[in-house]
Amino acid sequence: MLPLKTADTVERAAAVNAALIVARPWSGMFRVDQLDIGLLSENPQLIDAACTALPGTRELEEPALVAAMKALLRTKQNSNAVKLARALGDQFASSVAFAHLALKALYRDGEWTAASEIARTLSKRSDLTVNQAVEVAIAAQAMRNFAVAEQALVNADVTSSDNGLSVAILALCSYWNGRNEDDVVALAEQAAGMASQDARTLAPVAETFSRLGRTERALEVLQNLAPENVSRMARSHRATLLAKSGDYAAAAEDFAVLSDAQPENSPIRRRLVGALVHSGQLERAQDAYAAGLVLRRPRLGDSFADALGRAIEGTGFARIPEHRFRWCETHLDIDLEAHPDWRVQAQQTTNVDNVFVEWAECYPDRIHEMFEFVNVSENAQDLLQKSKQAGKGGFVASAHVGVLYAGPVALELLGLRSSWIASMPSLPGSIHEERLISTETSKASMVIRSSLQALAQNHHIAVAIDGAAGQAMTKVPFLGHEIEVSDFCARVAFKTGCTTFVPTIVWTGERVEIDLVPLPEPLPAEGVDAFAARWIGGFTCHLEETLSIFPQSIRGAGGFWRNISTD
Repeated sequence: MLPLKTADTVERAAAVNAALIVARPWSGMFRVDQLDIGLLSENPQLIDAACTALPGTRELEEPALVAAMKALLRTKQNSNAVKLARALGDQFASSVAFAHLALKALYRDGEWTAASEIARTLSKRSDLTVNQAVEVAIAAQAMRNFAVAEQALVNADVTSSDNGLSVAILALCSYWNGRNEDDVVALAEQAAGMASQDARTLAPVAETFSRLGRTERALEVLQNLAPENVSRMARSHRATLLAKSGDYAAAAEDFAVLSDAQPENSPIRRRLVGALVHSGQLERAQDAYAAGLVLRRPRLGDSFADALGRAIEGTGFARIPEHRFRWCETHLDIDLEAHPDWRVQAQQTTNVDNVFVEWAECYPDRIHEMFEFVNVSENAQDLLQKSKQAGKGGFVASAHVGVLYAGPVALELLGLRSSWIASMPSLPGSIHEERLISTETSKASMVIRSSLQALAQNHHIAVAIDGAAGQAMTKVPFLGHEIEVSDFCARVAFKTGCTTFVPTIVWTGERVEIDLVPLPEPLPAEGVDAFAARWIGGFTCHLEETLSIFPQSIRGAGGFWRNISTD
């Protein structure tokens, strides 16, 4: 660090450093100095120059490189940290310190495939410090690589440390990896005893207890936090647990704090509205919901066509993570030559789906504007007409792929008596009130009752079964993973004789094309459990086939995607 040590000012240091680089352009140490000067003076040109040149230099020692990576991550220069991680990963493969910083950079940048490989390698090292193991585990856990996270923590012997967070994460990962419940509880209790006022530690402890069905203990852990120590994550867990335990009034207050901090976060606002409804605060619920719509409407434009144009343009929408694309290319039988632009089309599909649900919620009296952009195949129309004539109603059971929210629009377009199950709040006086079966403002028993009543009136019900709240979930194998889907539709169909279909909903670039495939019907003498298992098998087979034929239909988020790791 010669220039910084000997110069009186940053400007003088930069001048000295520039001269040294001219004299010895191959010196890695001088390039690290250049990076330090660039970060100190907030000079992006110097930072980029140093990060571009460093991989080709000599005399680059591990401590200096590690210091440079830490500085880049600390100052949120993540793209440059990723540049060094990619370029120098092989050269410094034996360095735990550099590898764990490279992991952090790649993980933050959404390069989850590369990050996962580093995490897996690091998890096998016996020389990880506890803090390094925690960082590896946090990244691996977020990528749903729970086995990797657990291995890193076990190898670092975190249960013998005084780091409560490490034990808390180990408890949660042990749960996900199916460890003995008593052992998981022991870890969670150990972590809780190590950090009674550390929200970062107690949030995963509470989640562990909650997932084990120990709601009361999970709440106790978080209720003991002093008000000034309640983090956003801890408050979110506490609000969910309060609602789960039936204390909707207290849950509403926590959700209100979260919603005030993130006013445009629709999922949080929906939880707030639901808690307010369940606690009898209907007027406040209506005000909160209306305020959210006011914030969201300007993003859509003056018409649905305008909103769709913005979706196609793609600005201002959440991006599908890179690791999702890579996962699909690895696990699905995609004909890449037939679908050269599938990634671009997939992002557009996700944007369009977002616009469909936003428009339906923000402008429920203008649903008809969506009709010209939806086309239902003759096959689907024939199937639905036959189902209507049978008089027992039916389910259109989908997953989080394609333009999911075009399904309810299609049923209305065809003039069918229909309903849809969704997390969108249902409030008295709303246009959707009679058709929407809300999982947010209705309890699970009411969702079931409303569904049966709708079927009795020959309604066709659109529902996503791979993450629907209020439905019991069943774990099933899917492309080497275990995902969760509901067999609710199958069991109701077994009992009532209603029809069930799975849709293919594809965005073509101009409109949504919808087709239907009938799902299995009960066989003579077949029991309900056997039928439900066969029905789910038919559903998941269709899901895999759809993604392989129409890879542009991936969403990469929500529903079953939460069960897909980066492996």
